[in-house]
Amino acid sequence: PIKIMPLLPETNPNPQTEPKSQIPTNPPNQGLFTLPDSMSGTMAEVQTALQQLQLTQSQIITNQNQIYQHLEQLKTNATQQLTNLTDQFKSLRLTHTQEKKQIEFNPNPKLESDY
Repeated sequence: PIKIMPLLPETNPNPQTEPKSQIPTNPPNQGLFTLPDSMSGTMAEVQTALQQLQLTQSQIITNQNQIYQHLEQLKTNATQQLTNLTDQFKSLRLTHTQEKKQIEFNPNPKLESDY
């Protein structure tokens, strides 16, 4: 005789007397994410793993954005400091040039003893 196997597992109409599942539970997470013990995990385990991956990915993206913002702030600060330093050199050069011209155009008066 031919025996037809059901496609879905039979469910107990009375859930209170249903035997407990023999599927072992996953150990607690010890890192960014954990995979099911084997690829024969249930869809719920696969979905949980995907959710953990999605959460981890969003945390990584958030951290990358924070690092990018920090780098942009450092770049802006460095540019401002370089601009300030350049302006200080220009001011110093201008002051030096003005003082040099003043000395050249206003020579010390010659003393009578120099004649």
